[in-house]
Amino acid sequence: AAPADAPAPKKKKIRKHDLSMSATGLSQLTGVQIEKFKQAEFEMATQDRHIRELQEKKNDLEAYIYSMRDRASGDLSEYISEADKAALSQLMDDLENWLYSDEAEHANKSAFVSRLDELRKYGGPAEERYREAEERPAAVEALQAAVSEYSALAASVDAAYEHIGAEDRAKVRGEVQAAADWLAAKQAEQAAKRKTDPVAVTAKELRSKRDALVSACRPIMNRPKPAPPKPEPKPEEKPAPAPDQPPAPDAAAEGAAPAASAMDEGLD
Repeated sequence: AAPADAPAPKKKKIRKHDLSMSATGLSQLTGVQIEKFKQAEFEMATQDRHIRELQEKKNDLEAYIYSMRDRASGDLSEYISEADKAALSQLMDDLENWLYSDEAEHANKSAFVSRLDELRKYGGPAEERYREAEERPAAVEALQAAVSEYSALAASVDAAYEHIGAEDRAKVRGEVQAAADWLAAKQAEQAAKRKTDPVAVTAKELRSKRDALVSACRPIMNRPKPAPPKPEPKPEEKPAPAPDQPPAPDAAAEGAAPAASAMDEGLD
Protein backbone atom coordinates (compact mmCIF):
# COMPACT_ATOMS: atom_id res chain seq x y z
CA ALA A 1 0.00 0.00 0.00
CA ALA A 2 1.21 3.58 -0.73
CA PRO A 3 2.41 5.51 2.32
CA ALA A 4 0.04 8.10 3.68
CA ASP A 5 0.87 11.75 2.90
CA ALA A 6 2.73 13.59 5.73
CA PRO A 7 0.72 16.38 7.36
CA ALA A 8 1.62 19.90 6.13
CA PRO A 9 3.71 21.93 8.66
CA LYS A 10 1.89 24.63 10.48
CA LYS A 11 2.81 28.21 9.54
CA LYS A 12 4.18 30.37 12.32
CA LYS A 13 2.29 33.50 13.03
CA ILE A 14 4.42 36.68 13.34
CA ARG A 15 3.05 39.69 15.09
CA LYS A 16 4.68 43.14 14.67
CA HIS A 17 4.50 45.82 17.33
CA ASP A 18 5.93 49.35 17.34
CA LEU A 19 8.44 49.87 20.15
CA SER A 20 8.82 53.23 21.75
CA MET A 21 12.31 54.35 22.82
CA SER A 22 13.44 57.27 24.90
CA ALA A 23 16.95 58.51 25.77
CA THR A 24 17.64 59.24 29.39
CA GLY A 25 20.75 60.13 31.32
CA LEU A 26 22.69 61.65 28.38
CA SER A 27 24.93 64.66 28.97
CA GLN A 28 26.84 66.88 26.49
CA LEU A 29 30.57 67.56 26.94
CA THR A 30 31.48 71.09 27.81
CA GLY A 31 33.90 73.12 25.71
CA VAL A 32 36.54 72.86 28.43
CA GLN A 33 36.29 69.07 28.46
CA ILE A 34 36.57 68.89 24.65
CA GLU A 35 39.72 71.05 24.67
CA LYS A 36 41.17 68.89 27.44
CA PHE A 37 40.65 65.73 25.38
CA LYS A 38 42.09 67.39 22.28
CA GLN A 39 45.20 68.39 24.18
CA ALA A 40 45.60 64.87 25.56
CA GLU A 41 45.28 63.44 22.04
CA PHE A 42 47.87 65.91 20.72
CA GLU A 43 50.32 65.03 23.50
CA MET A 44 49.94 61.31 22.81
CA ALA A 45 50.52 61.84 19.07
CA THR A 46 53.60 63.94 19.81
CA GLN A 47 54.94 61.29 22.15
CA ASP A 48 54.36 58.57 19.55
CA ARG A 49 56.22 60.64 16.94
CA HIS A 50 59.18 61.20 19.26
CA ILE A 51 59.38 57.50 20.04
CA ARG A 52 59.24 56.63 16.34
CA GLU A 53 61.92 59.19 15.42
CA LEU A 54 64.12 58.03 18.28
CA GLN A 55 63.89 54.43 17.08
CA GLU A 56 64.68 55.50 13.51
CA LYS A 57 67.86 57.30 14.60
CA LYS A 58 68.90 54.33 16.68
CA ASN A 59 68.37 52.05 13.68
CA ASP A 60 70.34 54.44 11.45
CA LEU A 61 73.32 54.30 13.78
CA GLU A 62 73.18 50.53 14.09
CA ALA A 63 72.83 50.03 10.31
CA TYR A 64 75.73 52.38 9.57
CA ILE A 65 78.00 50.52 11.97
CA TYR A 66 77.27 47.16 10.35
CA SER A 67 77.50 48.55 6.81
CA MET A 68 80.71 50.50 7.36
CA ARG A 69 82.40 47.58 9.10
CA ASP A 70 81.95 45.52 5.94
CA ARG A 71 82.81 48.32 3.53
CA ALA A 72 85.93 49.46 5.40
CA SER A 73 87.48 46.10 4.60
CA GLY A 74 85.77 45.84 1.21
CA ASP A 75 85.07 48.41 -1.51
CA LEU A 76 86.19 51.38 0.62
CA SER A 77 89.42 49.80 1.82
CA GLU A 78 91.60 51.62 -0.76
CA TYR A 79 90.01 54.98 0.03
CA ILE A 80 90.64 55.03 3.81
CA SER A 81 94.11 55.55 5.22
CA GLU A 82 95.36 52.93 7.65
CA ALA A 83 95.27 55.42 10.53
CA ASP A 84 91.67 56.41 9.80
CA LYS A 85 90.74 52.77 9.31
CA ALA A 86 92.05 51.90 12.78
CA ALA A 87 90.30 54.88 14.38
CA LEU A 88 87.05 54.05 12.60
CA SER A 89 87.19 50.42 13.68
CA GLN A 90 87.71 51.36 17.33
CA LEU A 91 84.93 53.91 17.21
CA MET A 92 82.51 51.39 15.70
CA ASP A 93 83.29 48.88 18.45
CA ASP A 94 82.73 51.52 21.14
CA LEU A 95 79.45 52.70 19.68
CA GLU A 96 78.15 49.19 19.15
CA ASN A 97 78.73 48.46 22.83
CA TRP A 98 77.07 51.75 23.77
CA LEU A 99 73.99 50.91 21.67
CA TYR A 100 73.13 48.01 23.98
CA SER A 101 73.89 49.81 27.22
CA ASP A 102 71.46 51.27 29.74
CA GLU A 103 72.61 54.74 28.76
CA ALA A 104 71.44 54.21 25.17
CA GLU A 105 68.08 52.90 26.40
CA HIS A 106 67.38 56.27 28.01
CA ALA A 107 69.20 58.45 25.44
CA ASN A 108 67.40 61.09 23.42
CA LYS A 109 67.39 61.45 19.63
CA SER A 110 70.27 63.93 19.53
CA ALA A 111 72.56 61.40 21.24
CA PHE A 112 72.17 58.95 18.35
CA VAL A 113 72.49 61.71 15.73
CA SER A 114 75.73 63.06 17.21
CA ARG A 115 77.30 59.60 17.37
CA LEU A 116 76.36 58.86 13.78
CA ASP A 117 78.02 62.15 12.78
CA GLU A 118 81.20 61.00 14.54
CA LEU A 119 81.29 57.89 12.39
CA ARG A 120 80.62 59.80 9.20
CA LYS A 121 83.67 61.99 9.79
CA TYR A 122 85.69 58.91 8.83
CA GLY A 123 83.28 57.06 6.58
CA GLY A 124 81.86 60.03 4.66
CA PRO A 125 85.07 61.17 2.93
CA ALA A 126 85.92 57.58 1.98
CA GLU A 127 82.44 57.09 0.50
CA GLU A 128 82.82 60.33 -1.47
CA ARG A 129 86.24 59.36 -2.88
CA TYR A 130 84.88 55.96 -3.89
CA ARG A 131 81.81 57.49 -5.54
CA GLU A 132 83.94 60.02 -7.43
CA ALA A 133 86.25 57.27 -8.69
CA GLU A 134 83.19 55.44 -10.02
CA GLU A 135 81.58 58.45 -11.71
CA ARG A 136 84.68 60.31 -12.96
CA PRO A 137 85.48 58.17 -16.05
CA ALA A 138 82.05 58.70 -17.61
CA ALA A 139 82.18 62.44 -16.89
CA VAL A 140 85.66 62.71 -18.45
CA GLU A 141 84.51 60.78 -21.51
CA ALA A 142 81.51 63.09 -21.98
CA LEU A 143 83.70 66.20 -21.84
CA GLN A 144 86.23 64.70 -24.24
CA ALA A 145 83.44 63.84 -26.67
CA ALA A 146 82.19 67.45 -26.62
CA VAL A 147 85.75 68.72 -27.22
CA SER A 148 86.17 66.40 -30.20
CA GLU A 149 82.74 67.22 -31.63
CA TYR A 150 83.11 71.00 -31.65
CA SER A 151 86.74 70.89 -32.68
CA ALA A 152 85.69 68.97 -35.78
CA LEU A 153 82.74 71.26 -36.48
CA ALA A 154 84.88 74.38 -36.22
CA ALA A 155 87.19 72.98 -38.93
CA SER A 156 84.43 71.48 -41.07
CA VAL A 157 84.26 72.34 -44.79
CA ASP A 158 80.87 70.73 -45.14
CA ALA A 159 78.35 72.82 -47.03
CA ALA A 160 76.07 72.74 -44.00
CA TYR A 161 78.56 74.97 -42.13
CA GLU A 162 79.89 77.15 -44.95
CA HIS A 163 77.92 80.13 -43.64
CA ILE A 164 79.79 80.07 -40.28
CA GLY A 165 82.35 82.87 -40.54
CA ALA A 166 86.03 82.76 -39.58
CA GLU A 167 85.47 84.88 -36.47
CA ASP A 168 82.79 82.54 -35.12
CA ARG A 169 84.89 79.48 -35.90
CA ALA A 170 87.81 81.04 -34.04
CA LYS A 171 85.57 81.60 -31.03
CA VAL A 172 84.51 77.95 -31.03
CA ARG A 173 88.13 76.81 -31.32
CA GLY A 174 89.03 79.03 -28.36
CA GLU A 175 86.28 77.53 -26.18
CA VAL A 176 87.32 74.02 -27.18
CA GLN A 177 90.99 74.65 -26.44
CA ALA A 178 90.24 76.18 -23.04
CA ALA A 179 88.12 73.18 -22.05
CA ALA A 180 90.75 70.72 -23.29
CA ASP A 181 93.53 72.52 -21.36
CA TRP A 182 91.44 72.59 -18.18
CA LEU A 183 90.68 68.88 -18.47
CA ALA A 184 94.32 67.96 -19.07
CA ALA A 185 95.41 69.94 -16.00
CA LYS A 186 92.77 68.36 -13.76
CA GLN A 187 93.58 64.85 -14.98
CA ALA A 188 97.28 65.39 -14.27
CA GLU A 189 96.46 66.73 -10.81
CA GLN A 190 94.18 63.78 -10.05
CA ALA A 191 96.74 61.25 -11.33
CA ALA A 192 99.29 62.59 -8.84
CA LYS A 193 96.99 61.93 -5.89
CA ARG A 194 96.56 58.78 -3.84
CA LYS A 195 93.15 57.18 -3.52
CA THR A 196 93.03 58.28 0.11
CA ASP A 197 93.58 61.96 -0.80
CA PRO A 198 90.80 64.46 -1.49
CA VAL A 199 89.88 64.44 -5.17
CA ALA A 200 91.29 67.08 -7.53
CA VAL A 201 88.12 67.36 -9.60
CA THR A 202 84.61 66.06 -9.06
CA ALA A 203 82.31 64.43 -11.58
CA LYS A 204 79.90 67.33 -11.04
CA GLU A 205 82.61 69.83 -12.05
CA LEU A 206 83.39 67.80 -15.16
CA ARG A 207 79.73 67.67 -16.17
CA SER A 208 79.40 71.41 -15.59
CA LYS A 209 82.44 72.10 -17.79
CA ARG A 210 80.99 69.96 -20.56
CA ASP A 211 77.62 71.75 -20.32
CA ALA A 212 79.35 75.16 -20.45
CA LEU A 213 81.28 74.16 -23.57
CA VAL A 214 78.14 72.96 -25.33
CA SER A 215 76.22 76.10 -24.33
CA ALA A 216 78.96 78.31 -25.80
CA CYS A 217 79.50 76.39 -29.05
CA ARG A 218 76.14 74.92 -30.02
CA PRO A 219 74.37 78.24 -30.79
CA ILE A 220 77.22 79.19 -33.14
CA MET A 221 77.55 75.92 -35.01
CA ASN A 222 73.79 75.32 -35.16
CA ARG A 223 73.03 78.76 -36.53
CA PRO A 224 70.77 78.28 -39.56
CA LYS A 225 71.87 79.36 -43.01
CA PRO A 226 70.52 82.74 -44.12
CA ALA A 227 67.74 82.55 -46.67
CA PRO A 228 68.99 82.95 -50.28
CA PRO A 229 68.24 86.35 -51.88
CA LYS A 230 65.11 86.49 -53.96
CA PRO A 231 65.82 86.74 -57.75
CA GLU A 232 65.06 90.08 -59.41
CA PRO A 233 61.94 90.01 -61.61
CA LYS A 234 62.71 89.63 -65.32
CA PRO A 235 61.56 92.43 -67.72
CA GLU A 236 58.33 91.61 -69.50
CA GLU A 237 59.02 90.23 -72.99
CA LYS A 238 56.94 91.14 -76.06
CA PRO A 239 55.24 88.24 -77.79
CA ALA A 240 56.97 87.03 -80.95
CA PRO A 241 55.15 87.80 -84.29
CA ALA A 242 53.10 85.07 -85.85
CA PRO A 243 54.83 83.24 -88.72
CA ASP A 244 54.33 84.51 -92.38
CA GLN A 245 52.97 87.85 -91.19
CA PRO A 246 54.76 91.18 -91.45
CA PRO A 247 55.75 92.68 -88.14
CA ALA A 248 53.30 95.12 -86.64
CA PRO A 249 54.23 98.75 -87.42
CA ASP A 250 55.51 100.86 -84.58
CA ALA A 251 53.04 103.20 -82.97
CA ALA A 252 55.22 106.20 -83.85
CA ALA A 253 55.30 105.22 -87.53
CA GLU A 254 51.52 104.82 -87.58
CA GLY A 255 51.08 108.30 -86.19
CA ALA A 256 53.50 109.89 -88.70
CA ALA A 257 51.89 108.41 -91.87
CA PRO A 258 48.71 110.59 -91.90
CA ALA A 259 50.76 113.73 -91.36
CA ALA A 260 52.86 112.98 -94.46
CA SER A 261 49.71 112.49 -96.59
CA ALA A 262 48.39 115.86 -95.51
CA MET A 263 51.58 117.55 -96.56
CA ASP A 264 51.37 115.93 -99.99
CA GLU A 265 47.80 117.18 -100.49
CA GLY A 266 48.88 120.74 -99.67
CA LEU A 267 51.57 120.66 -102.31
CA ASP A 268 49.07 119.56 -104.94
